[in-house]
Amino acid sequence: KVIKLLLLTALFIFTVGAWWYVIGVKEIPMQLQWHEKNTLVAHACGGVGSYQLTNSPEALEENYQKGYRIFEADMCMTADGVLVLEHDWQTYCRKTGMEYQADIFTYQDFMGEKFYDVFSPMDLPGMMELLQKCKKGEKQPPLLQIAGAE
Repeated sequence: KVIKLLLLTALFIFTVGAWWYVIGVKEIPMQLQWHEKNTLVAHACGGVGSYQLTNSPEALEENYQKGYRIFEADMCMTADGVLVLEHDWQTYCRKTGMEYQADIFTYQDFMGEKFYDVFSPMDLPGMMELLQKCKKGEKQPPLLQIAGAE
């Protein structure tokens, strides 16, 4: 458990650093006006259609178009050590219709399933690419909070 926690912490720090590098932000001017306009957080990348907690690119894009600029994303590590956007493996099974087993899934398993037969899974590089795409033409890039399961 301690090693897993240390690994998740290190990956979180790396994620934040990579995000800063990819987005190309040297310094974010935190103006009060920006915070006044952006008070809502899209939990698990926000709802999409009638679905919640998808952590999917479709949810992030839809909520960005709706005006959200602060996103929370949940991350799990696959059996082969890849960070993916998912709350936990029981939630993943519920969204994909798979039966939950104590074993966690591989990256290939995760990326090969659609949520509710509609929404795409997302990994960390995919999320970074999508955030960079969303950032274009904006003074303030979207903010991201990453949460880890367990």
